Amino acid sequence: MIRKIIAAIFLLTIPFAAMAQMPENDIAITPYIPEGTLLPPDASSRLQNKMMQMVTQNHTGSISGDFILTANYAVIDKQITASVPAQYIIDVEFSFYVVALEERIIVKEFSQEVRGMGRTEQKAVINAINHLTSRSPQVRRQMTSAREKIVDYYAQRIPKLIAKAQSLSDRGEYEDALAVLTSIPECTDEYPMVAEKMTSFYVAMVDKYAVTALREARSKIAMRKYSEALDCLIAVDPMSTHFGESLTVVEEVKQTIDRHEEEKLRLKLAALEKQRKEEISDPGEHIRKNEKIVSRRETLRKEHTESADSWLSRLSR
Repeated sequence: MIRKIIAAIFLLTIPFAAMAQMPENDIAITPYIPEGTLLPPDASSRLQNKMMQMVTQNHTGSISGDFILTANYAVIDKQITASVPAQYIIDVEFSFYVVALEERIIVKEFSQEVRGMGRTEQKAVINAINHLTSRSPQVRRQMTSAREKIVDYYAQRIPKLIAKAQSLSDRGEYEDALAVLTSIPECTDEYPMVAEKMTSFYVAMVDKYAVTALREARSKIAMRKYSEALDCLIAVDPMSTHFGESLTVVEEVKQTIDRHEEEKLRLKLAALEKQRKEEISDPGEHIRKNEKIVSRRETLRKEHTESADSWLSRLSR
């Protein structure tokens, strides 16, 4: 069930991903309704959509963050009209929590009171959810405050996070080290120091893979498997200290193959030529987009969500 919700969040947030990753808006908050919530299924889905609007319209919507926006509700007043058919009129308070997922700390809490009406209490709750605002001045202030508290949260923990990342890197666990550091938003004052560490760990990681790729490429060349050799060379990251060596090997391949073989390999050679000419203007963005780092951060986020799910479920009651 958790994975289905996460997948749904991913599909809903794709249009907003680029906006959420801009440096001035790089605080990421993921809406999440845990299993075990007391809301009826239809109401739960509607509330999920409302929270999605809250984070995306206030420039914090993403699935890449370590922070969850979750909610619960309490019926403050309930009336049943004497009309036929009878109508339920309820006043509901929705409490919203911004939670640091790994440490299970509430960094921000706010609420909205709304009224709903329907032929059943469930329909009245859904109608109340429809009246929740996502971009009002009040919500904008609360989400701005949440961003500020998240920045403070990271600022207090950056030394600890860097030490943790350094320990992982020392053990050769570069993906995990980078997953820790890429969670830190650029808007923190200490980010230049974080970026320097990220670059150091990233170069060590891609160098490790480059050595393997170059060894495999030379082996393929010896067997005259030039296409497979080029596949290995394409995998060498431009930030690797071995990138120049990989280009030298490409030139060796070009000198070795005949024109007929070169035509067959034209597309791969073109990809390598493009890679050679491509400048990395933003190393931090290049690092964050690396598929190994993206995959590792997603895995860790799922693990944190699953481990915190029962706690979030209690919070949402």
